[in-house]
Amino acid sequence: MLLRYWIPSFVWAIAIFSLSHMSSPPGASLGPDYALHFLEYGVFALTIVWGMTAGLQRELDLPRAGLVWLATTIYAVTDELHQGFVPERVSSIGDLVADAAGAAFFVAGSYLVLKWRQRNRQ
Repeated sequence: MLLRYWIPSFVWAIAIFSLSHMSSPPGASLGPDYALHFLEYGVFALTIVWGMTAGLQRELDLPRAGLVWLATTIYAVTDELHQGFVPERVSSIGDLVADAAGAAFFVAGSYLVLKWRQRNRQ
């Protein structure tokens, strides 16, 4: 069943939502806010790549890579809107930019690594 490949994405999305719902999330002092957002959404994008390619069994072509980035960024928009309703949290365009940049970086990296791997298998 292909649904199993989407489990990491669902788990990561729930983790993001849970952390965003806290006024003072644990780990917020581990590094600069923008770096944490970059990594958080980069990893989220990787989980979506995993689901979209059925565990790397399918090709990650440019349209799929773009769709992964778009889905990750749309989730980031909803996350920032959600934070606007949480006490002591604010919505931030800077956080959104870091989220989208992290997703783009990790998706582009995945695309390049998978293309390289595919080329070297032939």
